[in-house]
Amino acid sequence: MPNPPKKLTVKELAEVETLAGLGMRFEDIALTKDMCLDTLKKYADEQLQRGKAKAKAQIMQTAYKMAVSGENPTMTIFWLKTQAGWSENRNNTANRNNLAEMVKKSDKPIQIIVAYLAETMGQVSHGDVDPRVASCIARIAGVFLKAVAQGELEERLALLESTIKSSEPQLLDLELEP
Repeated sequence: MPNPPKKLTVKELAEVETLAGLGMRFEDIALTKDMCLDTLKKYADEQLQRGKAKAKAQIMQTAYKMAVSGENPTMTIFWLKTQAGWSENRNNTANRNNLAEMVKKSDKPIQIIVAYLAETMGQVSHGDVDPRVASCIARIAGVFLKAVAQGELEERLALLESTIKSSEPQLLDLELEP
């Protein structure tokens, strides 16, 4: 004689939603409720889908906050690639290559950074990029500019030190008689 279908209580339905939100496989949720997957889907499909959707929304919200905070450039780039259509394979010069590499190799790194910022601002004005994301990019560009300035300062200091060393008078090792 087949087992009668198992109805789930309100508490069990809430547990199903929570477990689905945590990413537990539906098959494993069915096992914890001592039923087959088809039965679980029949009686709790709404909770399974809602649990996944709520978790996804919460994670997306966290990722977005990280992307626009300016504190996590990797997340900003990830967001731009997945949500704003950015790609390393775009046809514009600023995004075609790695910006950091372009800056390192250029004798005019400030112009590259400014061009990159100008392009981003253009994308903001066309509605292609969220202004908050552009703000993060501007912060990152500010870090690049500081790094470039620091590098130039270090080069100038090294040149100054070598110039001073080469122009220092040579001390003669003379023995003086008293």
